[in-house]
Amino acid sequence: MSEKKVVSEVDLENLDTKLFHEVLLVQSPSDQAGIAVYQTPRIAQFVSPNVESKVTQTNYLLVVVPDPDDLETQKRILSKVLAARAN
Repeated sequence: MSEKKVVSEVDLENLDTKLFHEVLLVQSPSDQAGIAVYQTPRIAQFVSPNVESKVTQTNYLLVVVPDPDDLETQKRILSKVLAARAN
């Protein structure tokens, strides 16, 4: 189970990035995959061998940028995400 939110780089200023488990850079809002710049460390939930485990919810933040492969863009977005998560 997962949810996606698509935003522009400018929108990062007013967004609570702590709500997202992964941040990816995409070139178009319709892109289904992107370049991962941040992933929240997560540990699977412990369950008994006789109990079905719960479905893990993953929230994706897709940031639309002109060139997702550009290293400087990746560093810039990562620093904005880390700064927002620190607050």
